[in-house]
Amino acid sequence: MDKDLEGFGDPTEVWKGLIDFSDSVHAFSESELLDQYLHEWVAVHDRKVVSHAGSFDEVLSMVETENIPRESLIIRYVNDEQRVLIL
Repeated sequence: MDKDLEGFGDPTEVWKGLIDFSDSVHAFSESELLDQYLHEWVAVHDRKVVSHAGSFDEVLSMVETENIPRESLIIRYVNDEQRVLIL
């Protein structure tokens, strides 16, 4: 393994983690998430919603109760406002 990449760990595990993360991010782009959890904080793990609530702290507390590792979790506030990106 290249010396510069040693700190990232096993390449197979890194690849799996990237795929899982990508799938979880994709879950946030689904319109049903917008319809179902509008104006709530939502936590996604392993491609599925594992918690949702009105505050970030509530979601984080629920996730910690379930012992879901933070490094494989995505938490986002769901709203219907359009974002303007300047590139």
